[in-house]
Amino acid sequence: MAFSVEVQDDAAVVVSCPEEMEWDAREDLETLVSEAAPRKNYKGVILDFGKVSFVSSAGLGAIMLLRDYAQRHNVKLVVARPRPLVVRLFNEVCLPKIIRIADTMAAARDFILSE
Repeated sequence: MAFSVEVQDDAAVVVSCPEEMEWDAREDLETLVSEAAPRKNYKGVILDFGKVSFVSSAGLGAIMLLRDYAQRHNVKLVVARPRPLVVRLFNEVCLPKIIRIADTMAAARDFILSE
């Protein structure tokens, strides 16, 4: 499982997700964000799903844990660039009703910066 984290201009923590979001993602995701977040004051977390082709139920759980983390820290969460199959899964579980989904990184960043 290879996540990478980048803090952008004091605005967002961007997490590039691996091709498969499975069991290991649960703890890895929140740990990575919490370690990156104290370094800068940020407004939100962008999960870059551009490479993700598979999401298990544990991967969905990891997203929900990160949503809870974002709410506790009063920051926004957005999933960016999901592939069509992943979007279909998200729609089937009604994820877009509780987490913002953005087609592009620019749209995700615009959401993070909006008031």
